[in-house]
This record gives sequence, structure tokens and C-alpha cells, in this order.
Amino acid sequence: MILEPVALIHTGNDLIDTQHRELIELLNMLMLGIEAKDHPRIQKSLQGLTRYVVEHFTDEEALHQNSGMGGFSEHQMAHHKIIGDLDRFVQAYNRYPDSEVQNMQLLFTVVRDFMQQLEHHDVPLAVYVRTHPESVSTK
Repeated sequence: MILEPVALIHTGNDLIDTQHRELIELLNMLMLGIEAKDHPRIQKSLQGLTRYVVEHFTDEEALHQNSGMGGFSEHQMAHHKIIGDLDRFVQAYNRYPDSEVQNMQLLFTVVRDFMQQLEHHDVPLAVYVRTHPESVSTK
């Protein structure tokens, strides 16, 4: 399964839009690594994803707060859930790297959380930012 960038999450904010594309690439690299049982690729993906998620969520939360759109607390809680699930994935993978069933279940959880985050928080934020360009900087 390869994830594709979705036009709906285009915010018009160059930083956030670039980060969304990068996160999708990192998730795809992780999925391909798990499918191929390529441990170095999985490790590299997890390290990159863990680092990048925190950076992206910080920037996205700033965009949300600056936009004036409601629902910030819920958006932030969704971010914390993803970070927690990703952390549990990394810990479980490090303990049992050859557990294919566990790795696929954990990957499913992380991807599901990301997709729900996109649907419930990022798409509405993107629509708001695009329809209220005066509320935020586009750079």
C-alpha cells in the first residue's frame, strides 16, 4: 500500500505542505521496509519519521493557533496520540524486530492514526486556511 499526497490537505502554507509530502514519503518508506523485511530501511524510516513528526506537529499547531480556527485542543490531542503510538511502535520494533505480525499491526495503527488526523484535523484546517488567507502567512 502506497500513500499518495491528497490535494485536500494543501494549505497554501509552503512549510506545512512540504512537510505533509515528506511525512507521506517517510510512511511509504516504512511500509516498504516492513514489506521487504529490510531492517536498516525500517530503522532509518522510524528515526526519520519520529524526528519529523515532532517538527511538523509543532509547525502545524502554530499554524492552527495563528489561523484563529477552533478545535486546537482536539488537534493537539490527536498529535499526542500519534506521537505516543509511534513511540510504542519504535519500542516494540526494537524489542522484536522480526515479528512480522506485530510490525504490521503497529504499522496499521500508525497509518490509521495519521489518516484520521488528516481527515478530522488537517483537511478542515487546510480548507480554513485556504478560505481565510488573511488569517495566516502563506510562507
